[in-house]
Amino acid sequence: MESGLVASHRLRLPALPSAAHVHLLRHRRLAATPLRLPTIPTPLRQPAALPLRPCLRPPRAASVASPAPVPGDAPDNSRKFLGVDALTLKKIVPLGLMFFCILFNYTILRDTKDVLVVTAKGSSAEIIPFLKTWVNLPMAIGFMLLYSKLADVLSK
Repeated sequence: MESGLVASHRLRLPALPSAAHVHLLRHRRLAATPLRLPTIPTPLRQPAALPLRPCLRPPRAASVASPAPVPGDAPDNSRKFLGVDALTLKKIVPLGLMFFCILFNYTILRDTKDVLVVTAKGSSAEIIPFLKTWVNLPMAIGFMLLYSKLADVLSK
């Protein structure tokens, strides 16, 4: 005897037409149409309608008068360091230093916060969940509300 779960999930096939000996796969209305798979272009056979774009600019002729400058090209007299313009370095270096200082301070504070709380007098590791729930979460919500209020009141 089968269990109720197995019997209820048994595959039930549809009732066959009057001729019970007809095979299920042959009993199709569109048996005459062949099955065709869509053709997928391969890297070896690309459509001819797509033009190929050159990756590099054509070399400049030395004997011809200087052509119009290409947009995006830097003038030849700009100072460069390791292939980067000086104007770009004036922006990138301070941003990199700020990023480094932020990550350094965040890492030091994250690693020492639990140690400072646990080793304080009259404290133990039980205080960490209390601080995260009843101090950190309300302060985060309060600072979010303060920031949204200041963003509405002050101009950019």
